Amino acid sequence: MVLEDAPQKLTRGDILAEWPADFDKPSGTTLKTWLGRAVERGIILCEGTGRKADPYRYFLRETEAKWREKMGPELYDLLHEQECKFGWKSLQEKKALDGEYDVGSTGTAGAAGAADAALLGRCVLDTLCISGRMRGITPFEGWPRWLLQR
Repeated sequence: MVLEDAPQKLTRGDILAEWPADFDKPSGTTLKTWLGRAVERGIILCEGTGRKADPYRYFLRETEAKWREKMGPELYDLLHEQECKFGWKSLQEKKALDGEYDVGSTGTAGAAGAADAALLGRCVLDTLCISGRMRGITPFEGWPRWLLQR
């Protein structure tokens, strides 16, 4: 349910933060075990090294296909490339930049994380404009504010 509705690949912290209120939330250890089993069985996909700068990110193949279709393959690949180059931001960090919740209280980001995400957004847009890849691509309503900050 959480992964089906996800707007991006999610860390374990993101999954716990997005856990539906009407379901019992598992402990972090239990969730780690569940996710490991699901990845082993091919139910979900995982990328990342598991380190602080490159946490494991979980997603469904079908959901990634929807994101790629919504953005267009070229833009999706470019954003993925830029996130790999400049650092990946969790959903919690991005929501904090959009003012949806206080990341400082979760301990996953801070002012530096916000500055990094804004820098990533500017770099992506600059790269798109410089390379001419922005032609024919119009921002859609779902683009996050952190990406469009200049």
